[in-house]
Amino acid sequence: MKSKQYPISFCIGIYNEASHIVKAISTIRENLDRYLGKNNYEIILVDNGSTDNTATIFKKIRDKNIKTYSIGNKGYGLALKKAIEEAKYEHIVLSAIDLPFGFSDLQKALPIWKNYDLLFGSKAHKKSIVYVPLQRKLSSYIYRFLIKILFGVPIRDTQGSIFAKRSKLLPILKYCDSSNAFFTAQLAIYGKLRRLQMIEIPVVMKKKAFRKSKYNIVKDGKVMLLSLISTYFVLHKEQVKLLKANES
Repeated sequence: MKSKQYPISFCIGIYNEASHIVKAISTIRENLDRYLGKNNYEIILVDNGSTDNTATIFKKIRDKNIKTYSIGNKGYGLALKKAIEEAKYEHIVLSAIDLPFGFSDLQKALPIWKNYDLLFGSKAHKKSIVYVPLQRKLSSYIYRFLIKILFGVPIRDTQGSIFAKRSKLLPILKYCDSSNAFFTAQLAIYGKLRRLQMIEIPVVMKKKAFRKSKYNIVKDGKVMLLSLISTYFVLHKEQVKLLKANES
C-alpha cells in the first residue's frame, strides 16, 4: 500500500556495522519506494563512535535522499537523538540496521499513524510473531516489568522500532538524556507525561532475522539499569517540587 501522505525520515543508529550498511540501504530504499513512492523519504544514518570502516563507507555515499552523521561518542541513544534533531520530515522511523522486523512494522503503522504520536513495534504484542532466545526473553521481561512498575508506561516493549511525529517528540527530547538504549524507554516515559497518544503494533521477526546481539546482558544491562534508576529519581524530584509549589 503506497501512501504519499507520509514522507518519512528513516533513522538508524550505527556502531561498527560496516559490513551491513550497503546492503541495508539497498533494502530500505527498495521497500520505501514500494510503500511510499520514490523520493518520498530520506534515510538518516548516524555513526556513534564506530571503530571499523563505517566512516569510509559514509564518504562514498552519494545520494540526495541519504544523510550521514558521525557524533564521535559511543551511544545508541545519542545517535537516535541526533537523527531526530536532523530529520526534515514530520513522520520519523527509528530502526536498526539489521531490520529485524523487515517492514512488517511499517505496514502496520502507515494506516493508523495519523491517529497516534508514538507507535512502538512491539515483540510483546499478542499478535506479534517473533523468535527470541530464552536468555534474551528473560532479561527483556525483567526490563519491561521495571519500566511498568516504576513509570506506569502503557507500552510493554520500547526496544523495537519506533514511529513518531517529530513535532511531538521535540518538546520532550531535552529530557531524554540517556546515551544508551534506555533512550527509547525515555521517549515512552516522557511521552506519557506529556499525554502523547501511544500504541503498540505487532511485528514479525523470523528466526533467520535474529542475529547475535552486541548487547551484553551484564555490562550493558547495568548501564541501562542505572539510567532507569536515574530517570526515576529525576521524575520523583520534579513531582515533589510540583507538590510543594501547589502547597505554597
